[in-house]
Amino acid sequence: MCFLKRIPALVRISALALIWHGPAVAEDQVPPAEYFTGTYQRVGRDGATPPGLVDDLVRIDPGAAGLELRGCAAGADAPAQRLAFDGWGEVPNLLSGGAQDPSLWCLYHNDGNNYPLLNCAAPDGRRFTLWPVPDMACAR
Repeated sequence: MCFLKRIPALVRISALALIWHGPAVAEDQVPPAEYFTGTYQRVGRDGATPPGLVDDLVRIDPGAAGLELRGCAAGADAPAQRLAFDGWGEVPNLLSGGAQDPSLWCLYHNDGNNYPLLNCAAPDGRRFTLWPVPDMACAR
């Protein structure tokens, strides 16, 4: 216990609070929808049996209830996959498909250049990763 006397009281209290309560997570703070706007490379597998590979471009734009994801090949008039911010418990960085596709969910992060990265999955076997490709264009 003598080594604890050398640590300032404020540091000891902060360390105990962190151990007791865990790290503080601002669950009500999510990035603005505009942060995700752009063209993304989608790589993964589809939900078919046996699974097929997916390697295409998609576009993410802000929508009424969060984000709208559209395949570039489908065109701007194709129906959008909606993703809404849906923090769950200790997972504040969750996007879910909402009423249109409640089984699709994505975890979002950012890379070292502050670009968003999304890892998505669905019970039907779809698994894919999205990363932005700012130099690529997709029809809006």
